Amino acid sequence: MKKAKAPGKTRGQVSYGQPSAALLATTPTQRRALSELFQRGNALYDEGRYAELEVLGQEWVQRFPQQAAKGWDVIGRARLYLGRLSEAEAALLKGLELDPDNLDIWDCLGVVRNRLGHFSGAHEANMKALAMAPDLPHVLINAAGNLNDSGRYDEALELAERALKHEPLNRLALLVKGNAFVGQDRTDEGIAMYRQVTAIAPDWPDAWTNLGGACNKRGRVDEAIAALQRALELDPNQAISWNNLGLILRDQKRDQEALDCFNNAIDKQPELADPYVNLGTVLQIAGRTLAALEYMEHARKLRPTSPMIYMGIGTCLQDMCRFEEAVVAHCTALELKPDFGAAFSNLLFTLNYHPTLSAEEIFGAYGDYELANALVTPGEWASHANSREPGRRLKIGYVSPDFQSHPVRYFLEPLLAHHGHKDFEIFAYADVAVPDAMTERYRSYMDHWRNVRGLSDHEVADLVRQDGIDILVDLAGHTANNRLKAFSLKPAPIQVSWLGYVSTTGMRSIDYLLSDDALTPPGSEHLLSEIPWRLPSALVYRPPADFPEPTPLPALARGHVTFGSLSRAIRLNDDLLDVWAELMRRVPDSHLVLNSRDFRTPEMQDWMRSRLVSRGVEASRLDIDYTSPAWLPMSNIDIMLDCFPHNSGTTLFESLYFGLPVVSLKHRPTVGRVGASALTAVGHAEWIAEDVDGYLQIACDLAGDLPRLAQIRATLREEMHRSAAMDEPGLAHAVESGYRRMWQAYCEGGQA
Repeated sequence: MKKAKAPGKTRGQVSYGQPSAALLATTPTQRRALSELFQRGNALYDEGRYAELEVLGQEWVQRFPQQAAKGWDVIGRARLYLGRLSEAEAALLKGLELDPDNLDIWDCLGVVRNRLGHFSGAHEANMKALAMAPDLPHVLINAAGNLNDSGRYDEALELAERALKHEPLNRLALLVKGNAFVGQDRTDEGIAMYRQVTAIAPDWPDAWTNLGGACNKRGRVDEAIAALQRALELDPNQAISWNNLGLILRDQKRDQEALDCFNNAIDKQPELADPYVNLGTVLQIAGRTLAALEYMEHARKLRPTSPMIYMGIGTCLQDMCRFEEAVVAHCTALELKPDFGAAFSNLLFTLNYHPTLSAEEIFGAYGDYELANALVTPGEWASHANSREPGRRLKIGYVSPDFQSHPVRYFLEPLLAHHGHKDFEIFAYADVAVPDAMTERYRSYMDHWRNVRGLSDHEVADLVRQDGIDILVDLAGHTANNRLKAFSLKPAPIQVSWLGYVSTTGMRSIDYLLSDDALTPPGSEHLLSEIPWRLPSALVYRPPADFPEPTPLPALARGHVTFGSLSRAIRLNDDLLDVWAELMRRVPDSHLVLNSRDFRTPEMQDWMRSRLVSRGVEASRLDIDYTSPAWLPMSNIDIMLDCFPHNSGTTLFESLYFGLPVVSLKHRPTVGRVGASALTAVGHAEWIAEDVDGYLQIACDLAGDLPRLAQIRATLREEMHRSAAMDEPGLAHAVESGYRRMWQAYCEGGQA
């Protein structure tokens, strides 16, 4: 990792300070010597010669022990700008031992602790300084900036406005006020404030940097990029600007450009933690999870109290099946920021994959999500003005960040393509970062298209109410960029979750979960916050138009059976690998193909290979790689193995459509029953196991009957076409009938 170097002075306003009373109360000779030291220090500070400034402070302490407090102050400020924050804090505390009423030292200590991420300690120091100088603008500004970083935006705004009463055009006070507005989700007011600052100080890069971040939050990507580029024109060494530009490019899926930006940020300011986290995220997406974790861990050393960093560490650990450590990381993020919705969703996501927890234990955590993240107390929702007419045309709203080329399209399009627009008026609330051709296709299915990219959750809920939506459908659950907080406001009288997450949301504001008997068998209702609305099949598959015909059975030409899985690494837990290793012992000479995006790099291939080899599987029997589309690796597989306790998703249906039998084990509802749902719908419940012994027996029986495998490969696609798994009109009819019955029950004053 890079060696730390000096950050800019604008984040936290710290001056060199003033001669203290102790300095003045000396002999004339000492006063002259101290004055000379002070002036030399001031010059070094202004010139950014911080290493020399530290030496001067040490000289001060040694030569003038009675005035050593100021010397420690100088040392602390020098170390602050050298990026040695812990040492800076130690020096300042020594100064306060000697002079506990020193305003400058308390003020500087607040800035140092803020940079360390110790916001409560910074607040304590800021309040000490404010007690001594309640009207000093830079003291007010530093305190306000730390409150912003602590998420205490109302208090930050009050202090910023107090500073502006004394200095109405203070650019830093205006900037901090804009930051408070953005933190309060008053982003448009924040943008207006930043534009005011750029008018006052057009050559100040910080203002352009913050303007870019706010514009990006509102989905105004072109304006955001222009503002950040302007900041970098003014100061190419502005690490925050490089970092923020990288975030935009990452969201635009321009990964290499994003990596370049994050690396530039690290080069310019190696002690800044955020670029390491963001670079790690891009590496993780690229399948370099091991390297990503290294960057995340380095960020934690730089800023050990950042909840974002712990969430990043947790996502890496979960992808490596280190579930206990991942849970600890996500919980640490939530201890630091209890209302951190993304971290809570990631925790729940991790728990769904945990191999040993019970369904009841996991659902207990879901119940806590709403308590921490609901924007209004459950049950205290505003009333709805929707007319309670049972037979009228209903307004249905679908909310998703995935109205684009995303796997959810294979299951959502079958409904949207068959929706009856005479009885239903269809709205989309699309939070799509990078629209594509599939986005336009989705748009063609809708009566109304609402782009909610950049809107706050309150604004999304207000828009839903303005549209008069009767039934609002969540298509994301706890996946990335979800809008569950908007659903917590209950903007529609009936709210439903379906498809994108295939599990409970834990939200009492969501009334129903679209499911089926296999996903949520009778008796599993206590594991859901929603009422399960059981369809004939909750997952109906539409394959891509270019999906080829199945290839001949590979085992006939190769003389051995090949098992396979196209699932992500997070599903391949140790217990599952133990079962697969036993299967390969029972089927001599069998091979195993593992093919997914997580295995794009040699480092991840080696990691997975070593886990199986340690279980006695010869490396020569393993083929670990990533090729796409899915039918390419499927052409080399005879039998597909489902994962547990979290079953596979889209690849289950792709495998069946390619003629591959899928062996699945029923586990925890709902995510542990996706395989059972698919196989029941297709008509092959005999491939569903109740336990591990049954799973092994089904796989061994299939492997021992090559003629049967060849017949399955030749006929399964046609069977699938005739089954509930591909009955698109049937799905639409069942869902629309469900919507109508939900609405009728609501009109009668209850739930169906």
